[in-house]
Amino acid sequence: MQADALLVLLYGFERLLSRQFVGSFPLIAAARQSGIQLDRLDRVIDFHEQFIISGGFGRGRRYALNNQGKTFAETVIKGML
Repeated sequence: MQADALLVLLYGFERLLSRQFVGSFPLIAAARQSGIQLDRLDRVIDFHEQFIISGGFGRGRRYALNNQGKTFAETVIKGML
């Protein structure tokens, strides 16, 4: 599912690159590099809005995972292994 993959990407940005908040453009670029085709990021990521912290408007929007989102992303990753 695309929304799960975006949560995993946000988790990776935080754990591997120490970037808690990620802008729309880097997140879309990472999704496309991972093979995920998105028309609009906000429509897909809103599926898991309970796990996301977001701020900003339009193209300047930034996203991060809350504690529940981190736990959910870890569960998704463990399910992939």
